Amino acid sequence: MYVTLATIKQHLNIEASYTAEDTYLTHLYNVAETTVERHIDEKLTDLEDDQHAIPTPLQHAILLYVGDLYQSREGNAYGVSVSQIPFSYDYLLSLYKNYAPTNTEG
Repeated sequence: MYVTLATIKQHLNIEASYTAEDTYLTHLYNVAETTVERHIDEKLTDLEDDQHAIPTPLQHAILLYVGDLYQSREGNAYGVSVSQIPFSYDYLLSLYKNYAPTNTEG
């Protein structure tokens, strides 16, 4: 994992001692990691540094996507107004987008 469960919980304002959703949060992380990889058309392992970490903007994009998935557990929302925040998920990923697509399925 490029982002720890502790960091995910901190991002979502979930108490570290609350463990009832740890499996679910890990599942959301896996979805977010795969989505980011597919979005930038690049394997994240190819972007790792010497400590096997990926760039922090990509880590934050994963956190943003986990947050979206956690907050919006269904495909529809009723009675709410939603606005996209400029320079967030899409912007962070655009910094690493490989415009010569490679096959990221593995």
